[in-house]
Amino acid sequence: MKNNHPDPNVRGTAWIALANYMQQLLMFREMLSQPASVAQLKQGFGPDIVDYLKQFEIEKTNTEITALYETIVVDYADTKSLHVFTLTLGEVAKTSLCEIKFLSVGKPVPEVKGEDVDGQEFTLADYNGKVAMLDFWGDW
Repeated sequence: MKNNHPDPNVRGTAWIALANYMQQLLMFREMLSQPASVAQLKQGFGPDIVDYLKQFEIEKTNTEITALYETIVVDYADTKSLHVFTLTLGEVAKTSLCEIKFLSVGKPVPEVKGEDVDGQEFTLADYNGKVAMLDFWGDW
């Protein structure tokens, strides 16, 4: 895919937009395994949406998205974002890569350490194989 715009801000923003679009497609693609979700997709996007989404292989598309973000990290590391004014495109891409590599469905849960309600330290691994509810909150 070509992206020859002379302005690096526009080029980088276009690559970010493409990667975000592909991530949205995968989110919808993964919904195809749930009949109720398929009905909602058809109602919202029309009956052809299922065939359109099926063409996207999850692993292959994830690989393409990762490659896009990795390119942005290298080629647009210091380029100002046109939408997120406090971050560079490289920082936006790094955040998305972290989500894909460590926080997406099917990935192992990151190690969490904390205190329980009785003040006892624990790690999430202590609850391996058990149902656990994590409640993150702050009082700032």
